[in-house]
Formats: sequence, structure tokens, C-alpha cells
Amino acid sequence: MKKNWLPKLLAIILISFLTLFSFDVITSTSSIFEIIVGFTIHSIPSLILLVALIVAWWKPRIGAVMFTLLGAIALIWLKGSFGIFGAIVLFIIGSLFFLGQKKPERA
Repeated sequence: MKKNWLPKLLAIILISFLTLFSFDVITSTSSIFEIIVGFTIHSIPSLILLVALIVAWWKPRIGAVMFTLLGAIALIWLKGSFGIFGAIVLFIIGSLFFLGQKKPERA
């Protein structure tokens, strides 16, 4: 049985990379409340990608569409090289989920 592990691994790496940016809210002058709120707000993109990964884990075709749509949103919403980089990575993950589908057997 062929495992579709590459897009899952890439998505986990991307989510981990984006989550690292959430830790920039921790400063010595911030209160614990400000840190928690800032961390939560900065983690929203990671949480959205985590939901897409969970859906893609069980329904790869829907996940492929979700990652492709998230790539299009990143391309439109984010400006500069980070938006292009993020969109390309999301398009690659979506394409790999789509290509890893089992072909339906013909009768």
C-alpha cells in the first residue's frame, strides 16, 4: 500500500516554520496576557494550515483543493517575496496531495 507521506511531511514542516514566528511576541516588557494574545493572533495561519492538514490526512482530494485555495489566497493577500514563496509551497503541497490519489478502478 502506497503511503502519501511527502505532502503531509511538507505541510508539517511549513506549519512548524510558521509557528516559529509566533514566538516573536515574547519580550521582557510584555505582560503574560499580551504574550498569550499575541501568540494566539500570530498562530492563526498555522492553525488554518493545521485544519487543512487534518482534513487532507483523511480526505486527500478535499485537502488538495484546500491547500491550492490557501495558496491562491496567499498569493493575492500577501505581498512581496514571502507571499510568492508561501503560495508556491502551498501549491506544491496541494498538487502532491492531488497526485497521490488512488486512481479509481474501472469495472
